[in-house]
Amino acid sequence: MLSVTERTPLETEVEEADTRFGFTWVCVDGKYRIRSPDDQFKEVPKVVVDTLRQQASETPIQQLIDETSERDADAADVLREMYEGDFIREGAPVERVASPEDIRLWHRVLAVGMLLCVNAVLWVTTLSSLAQPFLDRPFGYLFDAVPLLIPLIPLSVVVHELGHYHTARKQGLDPSFGASVINGVVPAVVTKTHGGWSLPRNRRMWNTLAGPAYGLVWTLVVFGVYYALFPHPGVAVAGILCFNLQFMALNPLFHGDGYLLLTDFLDEQNVRTRGIRHLKQRRPTWLAAYAAASYGFVVVGLLVDLVLGYLVGKWAGSALVLAASGAIYADSRYDVVDRLRATVSPFGG
Repeated sequence: MLSVTERTPLETEVEEADTRFGFTWVCVDGKYRIRSPDDQFKEVPKVVVDTLRQQASETPIQQLIDETSERDADAADVLREMYEGDFIREGAPVERVASPEDIRLWHRVLAVGMLLCVNAVLWVTTLSSLAQPFLDRPFGYLFDAVPLLIPLIPLSVVVHELGHYHTARKQGLDPSFGASVINGVVPAVVTKTHGGWSLPRNRRMWNTLAGPAYGLVWTLVVFGVYYALFPHPGVAVAGILCFNLQFMALNPLFHGDGYLLLTDFLDEQNVRTRGIRHLKQRRPTWLAAYAAASYGFVVVGLLVDLVLGYLVGKWAGSALVLAASGAIYADSRYDVVDRLRATVSPFGG
Protein backbone atom coordinates (compact mmCIF):
# COMPACT_ATOMS: atom_id res chain seq x y z
CA MET A 1 0.00 0.00 0.00
CA LEU A 2 1.33 3.44 -0.96
CA SER A 3 1.94 5.63 2.07
CA VAL A 4 3.36 9.08 1.49
CA THR A 5 4.04 9.72 5.17
CA GLU A 6 5.52 6.32 6.07
CA ARG A 7 9.23 6.51 6.75
CA THR A 8 11.86 3.89 7.51
CA PRO A 9 14.41 5.92 9.48
CA LEU A 10 18.14 5.41 9.06
CA GLU A 11 19.76 3.81 12.07
CA THR A 12 22.36 5.83 13.97
CA GLU A 13 24.49 4.11 16.59
CA VAL A 14 26.35 5.89 19.40
CA GLU A 15 30.02 4.96 19.44
CA GLU A 16 31.09 7.15 22.36
CA ALA A 17 28.79 9.05 24.70
CA ASP A 18 31.23 10.47 27.30
CA THR A 19 33.09 12.92 25.06
CA ARG A 20 34.57 16.41 25.03
CA PHE A 21 33.17 16.90 21.54
CA GLY A 22 31.17 14.79 19.14
CA PHE A 23 30.12 14.40 15.54
CA THR A 24 28.13 12.11 13.26
CA TRP A 25 29.98 10.29 10.51
CA VAL A 26 29.13 7.88 7.73
CA CYS A 27 31.13 5.75 5.33
CA VAL A 28 29.39 5.17 2.00
CA ASP A 29 30.98 3.72 -1.14
CA GLY A 30 34.38 3.92 0.53
CA LYS A 31 34.07 7.66 1.18
CA TYR A 32 33.91 9.25 4.62
CA ARG A 33 31.60 12.16 5.39
CA ILE A 34 30.66 14.09 8.51
CA ARG A 35 27.05 15.17 8.89
CA SER A 36 25.74 18.35 10.49
CA PRO A 37 22.43 18.48 12.42
CA ASP A 38 20.70 20.01 9.36
CA ASP A 39 21.79 17.07 7.17
CA GLN A 40 24.64 18.81 5.38
CA PHE A 41 27.58 16.54 4.56
CA LYS A 42 31.27 17.28 4.33
CA GLU A 43 33.56 14.73 2.69
CA VAL A 44 36.83 14.22 4.58
CA PRO A 45 39.75 11.78 4.40
CA LYS A 46 39.50 8.64 6.54
CA VAL A 47 42.40 9.87 8.69
CA VAL A 48 40.33 12.89 9.80
CA VAL A 49 37.48 10.68 11.04
CA ASP A 50 39.94 8.33 12.77
CA THR A 51 41.73 11.22 14.47
CA LEU A 52 38.49 12.83 15.65
CA ARG A 53 37.24 9.51 17.04
CA GLN A 54 40.48 9.02 18.96
CA GLN A 55 40.55 12.55 20.38
CA ALA A 56 36.83 13.09 21.07
CA SER A 57 36.91 11.77 24.66
CA GLU A 58 40.29 13.27 25.59
CA THR A 59 40.78 16.72 24.06
CA PRO A 60 38.49 19.78 23.88
CA ILE A 61 37.86 20.75 20.27
CA GLN A 62 39.45 24.20 20.60
CA GLN A 63 42.60 22.65 22.09
CA LEU A 64 42.70 20.12 19.25
CA ILE A 65 42.45 22.93 16.70
CA ASP A 66 45.28 24.87 18.41
CA GLU A 67 47.53 21.81 18.61
CA THR A 68 46.84 20.95 14.99
CA SER A 69 47.64 24.48 13.80
CA GLU A 70 51.18 24.11 15.17
CA ARG A 71 51.76 21.10 12.88
CA ASP A 72 49.48 21.71 9.90
CA ALA A 73 47.74 25.06 9.38
CA ASP A 74 45.55 23.72 6.54
CA ALA A 75 44.30 20.81 8.65
CA ALA A 76 43.54 23.22 11.50
CA ASP A 77 41.53 25.39 9.11
CA VAL A 78 39.46 22.34 8.09
CA LEU A 79 38.76 21.49 11.74
CA ARG A 80 37.85 25.12 12.48
CA GLU A 81 35.50 25.23 9.50
CA MET A 82 33.76 22.03 10.61
CA TYR A 83 33.46 23.33 14.16
CA GLU A 84 32.02 26.66 13.05
CA GLY A 85 29.67 24.83 10.65
CA ASP A 86 28.33 22.63 13.48
CA PHE A 87 29.76 19.44 11.98
CA ILE A 88 31.72 19.08 15.24
CA ARG A 89 29.83 19.94 18.43
CA GLU A 90 30.92 20.32 22.03
CA GLY A 91 29.32 17.85 24.44
CA ALA A 92 27.73 15.80 21.67
CA PRO A 93 28.33 12.04 21.32
CA VAL A 94 30.27 10.40 18.52
CA GLU A 95 27.70 8.71 16.29
CA ARG A 96 27.87 6.61 13.17
CA VAL A 97 25.11 6.40 10.57
CA ALA A 98 24.55 2.76 9.67
CA SER A 99 24.12 3.09 5.91
CA PRO A 100 21.76 0.46 4.46
CA GLU A 101 22.88 -2.10 1.93
CA ASP A 102 22.84 -1.02 -1.68
CA ILE A 103 20.11 -2.13 -4.08
CA ARG A 104 20.01 -3.46 -7.61
CA LEU A 105 19.23 -0.72 -10.10
CA TRP A 106 19.29 -2.30 -13.56
CA HIS A 107 15.69 -3.55 -13.54
CA ARG A 108 14.43 -0.16 -12.38
CA VAL A 109 16.40 1.59 -15.14
CA LEU A 110 15.01 -0.92 -17.65
CA ALA A 111 11.44 -0.23 -16.53
CA VAL A 112 11.92 3.53 -16.80
CA GLY A 113 13.51 3.08 -20.24
CA MET A 114 10.51 1.07 -21.44
CA LEU A 115 8.13 3.73 -20.11
CA LEU A 116 10.18 6.39 -21.88
CA CYS A 117 10.06 4.53 -25.20
CA VAL A 118 6.30 3.87 -25.07
CA ASN A 119 5.57 7.49 -24.19
CA ALA A 120 7.97 8.69 -26.91
CA VAL A 121 6.02 6.74 -29.56
CA LEU A 122 2.74 8.21 -28.30
CA TRP A 123 4.34 11.68 -28.20
CA VAL A 124 5.45 11.48 -31.85
CA THR A 125 2.09 10.06 -32.95
CA THR A 126 0.10 12.71 -31.10
CA LEU A 127 2.34 15.59 -32.13
CA SER A 128 2.19 14.64 -35.81
CA SER A 129 -1.61 14.46 -35.72
CA LEU A 130 -1.95 17.82 -33.97
CA ALA A 131 0.65 19.81 -35.91
CA GLN A 132 -1.52 20.88 -38.83
CA PRO A 133 -4.69 21.71 -36.83
CA PHE A 134 -2.54 23.82 -34.49
CA LEU A 135 -0.88 25.71 -37.35
CA ASP A 136 -4.27 26.30 -38.97
CA ARG A 137 -5.70 28.06 -35.91
CA PRO A 138 -3.14 28.39 -33.09
CA PHE A 139 -5.19 30.76 -30.92
CA GLY A 140 -8.34 28.70 -31.18
CA TYR A 141 -6.48 25.49 -30.48
CA LEU A 142 -4.81 26.92 -27.39
CA PHE A 143 -8.11 28.40 -26.23
CA ASP A 144 -9.68 24.93 -26.41
CA ALA A 145 -6.74 23.27 -24.67
CA VAL A 146 -6.04 25.68 -21.80
CA PRO A 147 -8.96 24.67 -19.51
CA LEU A 148 -7.57 21.13 -19.32
CA LEU A 149 -3.91 22.15 -19.34
CA ILE A 150 -4.35 24.21 -16.17
CA PRO A 151 -5.04 21.19 -13.91
CA LEU A 152 -3.16 18.47 -15.83
CA ILE A 153 0.28 20.11 -16.10
CA PRO A 154 0.56 21.05 -12.39
CA LEU A 155 -0.59 17.52 -11.55
CA SER A 156 2.30 16.20 -13.63
CA VAL A 157 4.72 18.24 -11.51
CA VAL A 158 3.05 17.04 -8.30
CA VAL A 159 3.28 13.39 -9.35
CA HIS A 160 6.92 13.80 -10.37
CA GLU A 161 7.89 15.34 -7.03
CA LEU A 162 5.77 12.78 -5.19
CA GLY A 163 7.97 10.11 -6.75
CA HIS A 164 11.07 11.70 -5.25
CA TYR A 165 9.36 12.33 -1.93
CA HIS A 166 7.84 8.88 -1.44
CA THR A 167 11.01 7.03 -2.47
CA ALA A 168 13.20 9.19 -0.24
CA ARG A 169 10.91 8.59 2.74
CA LYS A 170 11.01 4.85 2.10
CA GLN A 171 14.81 4.97 2.15
CA GLY A 172 14.99 6.74 5.49
CA LEU A 173 15.48 10.34 4.38
CA ASP A 174 13.49 13.37 5.44
CA PRO A 175 12.65 15.18 2.17
CA SER A 176 11.02 18.57 1.75
CA PHE A 177 9.71 20.67 -1.12
CA GLY A 178 11.22 23.94 -2.26
CA ALA A 179 11.57 26.32 -5.21
CA SER A 180 14.64 26.49 -7.42
CA VAL A 181 15.85 27.84 -10.77
CA ILE A 182 17.39 25.25 -13.10
CA ASN A 183 20.30 26.33 -15.32
CA GLY A 184 19.75 29.86 -14.10
CA VAL A 185 16.60 30.42 -16.18
CA VAL A 186 14.00 27.69 -15.59
CA PRO A 187 11.84 28.03 -12.44
CA ALA A 188 10.96 24.70 -10.85
CA VAL A 189 9.57 22.98 -7.77
CA VAL A 190 12.15 20.55 -6.35
CA THR A 191 12.25 17.87 -3.67
CA LYS A 192 15.21 18.30 -1.38
CA THR A 193 16.35 14.89 -0.16
CA HIS A 194 18.14 15.88 3.04
CA GLY A 195 20.68 13.28 4.13
CA GLY A 196 21.04 11.71 0.69
CA TRP A 197 24.78 11.15 1.16
CA SER A 198 23.93 8.63 3.89
CA LEU A 199 22.84 6.21 1.17
CA PRO A 200 24.89 4.09 -1.22
CA ARG A 201 25.08 5.20 -4.84
CA ASN A 202 22.35 3.00 -6.34
CA ARG A 203 19.89 4.09 -3.65
CA ARG A 204 20.68 7.75 -4.34
CA MET A 205 20.25 7.17 -8.06
CA TRP A 206 16.89 5.48 -7.50
CA ASN A 207 15.72 8.45 -5.43
CA THR A 208 16.63 10.66 -8.39
CA LEU A 209 15.12 8.36 -11.02
CA ALA A 210 11.85 7.83 -9.12
CA GLY A 211 10.54 11.31 -10.01
CA PRO A 212 10.71 10.79 -13.78
CA ALA A 213 9.43 7.22 -13.30
CA TYR A 214 6.27 8.45 -11.56
CA GLY A 215 5.97 11.28 -14.09
CA LEU A 216 6.18 8.88 -17.05
CA VAL A 217 3.45 6.68 -15.56
CA TRP A 218 1.28 9.80 -15.21
CA THR A 219 2.05 10.78 -18.82
CA LEU A 220 1.03 7.31 -19.99
CA VAL A 221 -2.27 7.72 -18.12
CA VAL A 222 -2.89 11.08 -19.84
CA PHE A 223 -2.19 9.61 -23.28
CA GLY A 224 -4.42 6.63 -22.41
CA VAL A 225 -7.29 8.94 -21.50
CA TYR A 226 -6.86 10.81 -24.79
CA TYR A 227 -6.84 7.73 -27.02
CA ALA A 228 -9.31 5.53 -25.13
CA LEU A 229 -11.74 7.80 -23.30
CA PHE A 230 -11.67 11.52 -24.09
CA PRO A 231 -10.07 12.65 -27.41
CA HIS A 232 -10.00 16.33 -26.47
CA PRO A 233 -7.16 18.55 -27.79
CA GLY A 234 -6.44 19.75 -24.28
CA VAL A 235 -5.71 16.19 -23.12
CA ALA A 236 -3.50 15.59 -26.17
CA VAL A 237 -1.47 18.77 -25.59
CA ALA A 238 -1.22 17.91 -21.88
CA GLY A 239 0.22 14.50 -22.75
CA ILE A 240 2.79 16.12 -25.04
CA LEU A 241 3.81 18.67 -22.42
CA CYS A 242 3.88 16.09 -19.62
CA PHE A 243 6.29 13.99 -21.66
CA ASN A 244 8.40 17.08 -22.37
CA LEU A 245 8.67 17.73 -18.63
CA GLN A 246 9.89 14.21 -17.88
CA PHE A 247 12.27 14.17 -20.83
CA MET A 248 13.76 17.48 -19.76
CA ALA A 249 14.10 16.21 -16.20
CA LEU A 250 16.15 13.25 -17.49
CA ASN A 251 18.29 15.44 -19.75
CA PRO A 252 21.79 15.62 -18.16
CA LEU A 253 22.38 19.04 -19.78
CA PHE A 254 19.79 20.44 -17.38
CA HIS A 255 20.86 20.87 -13.77
CA GLY A 256 18.10 18.50 -12.64
CA ASP A 257 17.50 14.76 -12.28
CA GLY A 258 19.53 13.81 -15.34
CA TYR A 259 22.48 15.86 -14.09
CA LEU A 260 22.33 14.17 -10.67
CA LEU A 261 22.16 10.74 -12.30
CA LEU A 262 25.19 11.62 -14.44
CA THR A 263 27.28 12.83 -11.51
CA ASP A 264 26.42 9.75 -9.43
CA PHE A 265 27.09 7.41 -12.35
CA LEU A 266 30.49 9.00 -13.00
CA ASP A 267 31.19 9.37 -9.27
CA GLU A 268 31.97 13.04 -9.82
CA GLN A 269 30.83 16.02 -7.76
CA ASN A 270 30.15 19.63 -8.79
CA VAL A 271 30.48 18.79 -12.48
CA ARG A 272 28.71 21.94 -13.66
CA THR A 273 30.50 24.29 -11.25
CA ARG A 274 33.91 22.86 -12.10
CA GLY A 275 33.05 22.93 -15.79
CA ILE A 276 32.18 26.62 -15.65
CA ARG A 277 35.46 27.30 -13.87
CA HIS A 278 37.38 25.37 -16.52
CA LEU A 279 35.57 27.33 -19.24
CA LYS A 280 36.62 30.62 -17.68
CA GLN A 281 40.18 29.31 -17.40
CA ARG A 282 40.01 28.09 -21.04
CA ARG A 283 41.03 24.60 -20.03
CA PRO A 284 40.11 21.96 -22.68
CA THR A 285 38.54 19.37 -20.34
CA TRP A 286 35.39 17.27 -20.62
CA LEU A 287 33.99 19.30 -17.72
CA ALA A 288 34.38 22.49 -19.77
CA ALA A 289 32.75 20.75 -22.76
CA TYR A 290 29.84 19.71 -20.55
CA ALA A 291 29.34 23.25 -19.24
CA ALA A 292 29.44 24.66 -22.79
CA ALA A 293 26.92 22.06 -23.99
CA SER A 294 24.68 22.80 -21.02
CA TYR A 295 24.55 26.52 -21.78
CA GLY A 296 24.23 25.82 -25.50
CA PHE A 297 21.20 23.66 -24.82
CA VAL A 298 19.52 26.53 -22.98
CA VAL A 299 20.20 28.84 -25.94
CA VAL A 300 18.72 26.32 -28.39
CA GLY A 301 15.68 25.91 -26.14
CA LEU A 302 15.18 29.68 -26.08
CA LEU A 303 15.35 29.83 -29.90
CA VAL A 304 12.75 27.06 -30.17
CA ASP A 305 10.48 28.94 -27.76
CA LEU A 306 10.90 32.11 -29.81
CA VAL A 307 9.88 30.24 -32.97
CA LEU A 308 6.83 28.78 -31.24
CA GLY A 309 5.96 32.23 -29.94
CA TYR A 310 6.15 33.58 -33.47
CA LEU A 311 3.91 30.79 -34.83
CA VAL A 312 1.29 31.58 -32.22
CA GLY A 313 1.46 35.35 -31.98
CA LYS A 314 3.88 36.57 -34.66
CA TRP A 315 6.43 39.11 -33.40
CA ALA A 316 4.34 39.90 -30.33
CA GLY A 317 4.50 36.24 -29.28
CA SER A 318 8.29 36.13 -29.72
CA ALA A 319 8.66 39.37 -27.77
CA LEU A 320 6.55 37.92 -24.95
CA VAL A 321 8.76 34.80 -24.77
CA LEU A 322 11.90 36.94 -24.77
CA ALA A 323 10.54 39.25 -22.07
CA ALA A 324 9.48 36.33 -19.86
CA SER A 325 12.86 34.60 -20.28
CA GLY A 326 14.71 37.83 -19.50
CA ALA A 327 12.63 38.45 -16.38
CA ILE A 328 13.23 34.92 -15.08
CA TYR A 329 16.96 35.18 -15.73
CA ALA A 330 17.21 38.60 -14.09
CA ASP A 331 15.43 37.37 -11.00
CA SER A 332 17.56 34.20 -10.72
CA ARG A 333 20.81 36.09 -11.37
CA TYR A 334 20.22 39.31 -9.47
CA ASP A 335 17.33 38.51 -7.07
CA VAL A 336 15.26 41.28 -8.61
CA VAL A 337 12.01 40.29 -6.88
CA ASP A 338 13.63 40.11 -3.43
CA ARG A 339 15.34 43.44 -3.94
CA LEU A 340 12.13 45.12 -5.05
CA ARG A 341 10.33 43.62 -2.07
CA ALA A 342 13.02 44.91 0.27
CA THR A 343 12.80 48.36 -1.35
CA VAL A 344 9.02 48.60 -1.23
CA SER A 345 8.42 47.02 2.19
CA PRO A 346 9.64 50.00 4.25
CA PHE A 347 7.04 52.14 2.50
CA GLY A 348 4.31 49.55 2.33
CA GLY A 349 4.31 48.66 6.01
